Amino acid sequence: MKTKKLPNLKICILSDYSNKYTGKYVTDEGIRKTAHSIWQELSNQNTLVQIHISDSKLKFLNNLFKIYNQIRIFKPEIIHIIPGPTLSLFFLNKILKILNPKAKMVMSAPRPQTFSKLFKFLIPILKPDMILTQSSNATKTFQNLGCNVEFLPSGVNLNRFVPTNEINKKKLKKKFNFDEKKPLLLHVGSIRKIRNLESLIEIKKHIDIEILIVGSTSLPIEKNLLDSLIENNLRIMTNYVESIEEIYSMADCYIFPVTINHGAIEIPLSIIEAMSCNLPILTTRFGGVPDIFNEKDGLFYIESNEEMVKCLKNVLKPNFQVNTRKHVLQYSWENIGFKLNHIYNELIKNK
Repeated sequence: MKTKKLPNLKICILSDYSNKYTGKYVTDEGIRKTAHSIWQELSNQNTLVQIHISDSKLKFLNNLFKIYNQIRIFKPEIIHIIPGPTLSLFFLNKILKILNPKAKMVMSAPRPQTFSKLFKFLIPILKPDMILTQSSNATKTFQNLGCNVEFLPSGVNLNRFVPTNEINKKKLKKKFNFDEKKPLLLHVGSIRKIRNLESLIEIKKHIDIEILIVGSTSLPIEKNLLDSLIENNLRIMTNYVESIEEIYSMADCYIFPVTINHGAIEIPLSIIEAMSCNLPILTTRFGGVPDIFNEKDGLFYIESNEEMVKCLKNVLKPNFQVNTRKHVLQYSWENIGFKLNHIYNELIKNK
């Protein structure tokens, strides 16, 4: 991409960099991976500092002085809070703005919230200089509350997540001990009831298929759900998978059954990573996904378990034509980072 070089900015990225469940920092959860990818893209042209924050109210208060001290020393032009939107992070935004009046405050809002009347009352008071949303609904909500809003979708590493051929697919199935002759349905995400994973059990009753769920190590696993999935012969990976691109490559179809709006970030990374690998996609009309992708070329929106089974049978037919990759080419992390850089620079101009 040939672009005009933008000024070097001092940017502070606040996100969750903890190792609560694994003992080390990993990027197998949407917000963490987003923060890491944004960091990589922005660091090519800007001076950045990462600061760990927690949405826990107690940790928030305990760490406030430490956060402020790091920011005071760095003197950023932009302070970007990634994990929002929650009430405690809106308060953090306001406090940091008071303490750093020259810095522009940016908050990402990738995970939808149901706002209480009190929250809606406070947002116009606590709002940052810019909120970045991932759906038309979130955009309208924050605009109606008087916020300055830009739409910024999730991104994907197009060089890492690439289509493969049938020979390599069979080799990978053998490597991970899957039946090479059976189709493999994949889901990547936390093992929690909020993800509607029980619906995948229904598929096994109607189709002779392998189903794999790759869980997140960044979030707790609900053991009762895990036991139920295993009892129904679904395959589960609970350890961190470094080469997650190999998992996508051996799959024959990707499914995203989440229906509850706060079950994932509004444009789930797993969907666009699977599309980048040119997999057929079965997904609910979740968050901002229908805002950027139409139902065509191997992407299908499902409304019920019956529709899910019917659609999957169609997708698994021989010579089924898929071209989902072409629809994510514009959402490379390079393009997302470029757009975010422009958003930052426009904010700086409008002092």
